[in-house]
Amino acid sequence: MTKRMKIWTWTVFAFYLAWLVWVILFKFHLPGAGPLKTVRSVEWIPFAPRKIELRQALEEMALNLIVFIPLGAYLAALLPTGKRRWIPLIGLGVSVMFEVLQYAFAIGAADVTDVILNTAGTLAGILFYGLLHLLFKKRALTVLNALGTVCEVLFCGMLLLVMAANGRF
Repeated sequence: MTKRMKIWTWTVFAFYLAWLVWVILFKFHLPGAGPLKTVRSVEWIPFAPRKIELRQALEEMALNLIVFIPLGAYLAALLPTGKRRWIPLIGLGVSVMFEVLQYAFAIGAADVTDVILNTAGTLAGILFYGLLHLLFKKRALTVLNALGTVCEVLFCGMLLLVMAANGRF
């Protein structure tokens, strides 16, 4: 990996991690939009029925899975081959850390289902990077970085539009 590629990869990964913190801990909250909703609860039963409609529950579960795919993909790209066996455990640890922080700061419900789906998303990310590597060989990291960069640019653009529309500048 060239120095330039390494810088690009770590930059995209760092931006993703910052975005992940904002999404999970701050729930897309924008500065000046009032206080965060206070919730402190723990759901210990995985995939337990909730008092929300099925569609919303399925969307939340899908999002929990999807937002952790880049974690697995970037860890697979950045860690040496011998250390990759630890990626699922890292994904589990990051997920548990987020759930504990949500509970500790009363900014969300800690949920075992989230931990399971976040860890599954990390595993899916490993498989995704493996597929990229299979399809693009040595260019897999370039493709991953390009996808990550495009997603981040689109996200920033949408965020700026939302902030402008709500007079947050």
